[in-house]
Amino acid sequence: MPHRTTAPPPAADTGADCSDDSDDSDGREGSAMALFPLQALFDGDMVVLLVPVDDGDPMTVVAGKVAHHVVDHRVAAQDRPLRVRHDGRTLPDDATVVSAGVRPLDVVVVGYAS
Repeated sequence: MPHRTTAPPPAADTGADCSDDSDDSDGREGSAMALFPLQALFDGDMVVLLVPVDDGDPMTVVAGKVAHHVVDHRVAAQDRPLRVRHDGRTLPDDATVVSAGVRPLDVVVVGYAS
């Protein structure tokens, strides 16, 4: 049996660009979004989730990140938009995590619009 050698795998490219002058998708030139942990509940579910979001995520994205862990797993999908509530008020879809006054580890509740 002949001896075979294998080449080492190529170095992984993480694709990360650490330059300070990056332009993020939210239009904030020169600043990067920050990881932001939230506690989240989904209407009709019994599990409190710890969901990482970006501080510049709009509520539509936050709702989607929470729903990803719940819808079609423990709660049935519905053909209605998702809404995010914080401190008893429904947040506007275009509000970002920071502009809505949500702080790290605050509890948000996601559910279908009525």
